[in-house]
Amino acid sequence: MYATTKTVSSLLSKHVVIVGVGALGSAAAALLARVGVGKITLIDRVCVEAQNLERQHLYTPADVGEAKATAAAAHVKEINPAVTYVSHVTDLVAENSALLHSDLILDGTDNLQTRFLINEFSQKNKVPWIYAAGLRDEGYVHAYVPGAGSCFACVFGETYGLESCATAGILLSTITRVAHLQVQEALKILSGKQPEKKLIRLEDSSNTYLSLPVKKNCEVCKQKYFPYLSGEKKMSLVRLCGTGSYQLRVSALNLRQLEQKLRQIGGVKIFSSGLHFQKLTIFADGRVLIKAKDMVDAKNICAKYIGV
Repeated sequence: MYATTKTVSSLLSKHVVIVGVGALGSAAAALLARVGVGKITLIDRVCVEAQNLERQHLYTPADVGEAKATAAAAHVKEINPAVTYVSHVTDLVAENSALLHSDLILDGTDNLQTRFLINEFSQKNKVPWIYAAGLRDEGYVHAYVPGAGSCFACVFGETYGLESCATAGILLSTITRVAHLQVQEALKILSGKQPEKKLIRLEDSSNTYLSLPVKKNCEVCKQKYFPYLSGEKKMSLVRLCGTGSYQLRVSALNLRQLEQKLRQIGGVKIFSSGLHFQKLTIFADGRVLIKAKDMVDAKNICAKYIGV
């Protein structure tokens, strides 16, 4: 991966949004900072945990407990302070999908629902995006350009219970290779070139290229039906990949009052976007992350301390 002087100059006017700054997204952010993309927006909904440090090498022990988007923005700014960085500590949902307006969207997420939302936004607003994923020693990268071939919904159905990096694991070397390849395809799009049209599969030391089907009657790219973008489809309780946590949305949450209530019990720790308390991480935007053994346990813990 390299960039010419002419390419670097053109990148200064470009804006890239990265959704999810875990292992893959944080690596891509660092690479984009180094090549000098003018503006990078980072979106992530969780905080750095000690267990992340093994394969999310942008972060340090000092970042544990801080929101990933905030910590990542600080680190990439050290890499290239000339770039404009914007961080959003939030869950990407239909209501805030306008955050995706940019020249290109990079996928660093860990769930299909968010990718469906990104895909629908991409198709409706004509913004290209690059899917990327890794599992064990395999990686996948595919650029989706609206109007040029298949969309994500053509290929992936709403299948749940599949293996993830949380259950099957992923090698650090795989993450690095996938991030480099994703940014390589990004530079093509940002410089006005055509990205690889096929799905790129990384395995061992070689890449294979797979043709993907285009559904003639695809609800998203052909019929322009956007259920995730319209808010018709949404999830109030979500299991987060690789964290042992569940996310629950709470309406009308008064963070200051809750802080005062929980301080009477003890163990409250404040960070830039919310607070930590025992098995709970509570954000100012009404999201609650609960460390729990299952969904029922998560709801019970939330009800005990927050009252919902």
